[in-house]
Amino acid sequence: LQSIIDAAREGISIIGTDMARIYSRNGIALCISYAIDGITVEELDMKETRLARDFDSILSNCTCLACRQKNSSKDAKDPPRPTFTRAYIHHLFQAKEMLAEILLFAHNLYQLLLLFRNLSDAAAADERQGESEHLEAFCRKVEHSLAS
Repeated sequence: LQSIIDAAREGISIIGTDMARIYSRNGIALCISYAIDGITVEELDMKETRLARDFDSILSNCTCLACRQKNSSKDAKDPPRPTFTRAYIHHLFQAKEMLAEILLFAHNLYQLLLLFRNLSDAAAADERQGESEHLEAFCRKVEHSLAS
């Protein structure tokens, strides 16, 4: 991620990466949460035993194919559940099912696309206003999260 941030800072507008595939093959979920006060970047190892009974989505508020919510019944009292839970994806990795990598790839690619969209939006805001503070501020927030 740091090399992506560095490239964006240098004004590179076309960035190619194999990160989504590599992370997925290794069972790692990229989890980037955006909040007003900062950005949180985490890597979640879906092969960890502690996830065997975790029925949350990979990342709350993510709307990717793997995380988006579904309603399991027509009863309005029944809360929505994630399409695929951490426990299910963990099970798929333990069973060596290809679907595990496919779901993680969809999630990781979605997370990277959101990151690229936010980088692009910050760069566009700088261009419109003739300054360079939006992109730099966004990059600093990502770097701060990577350092912690």
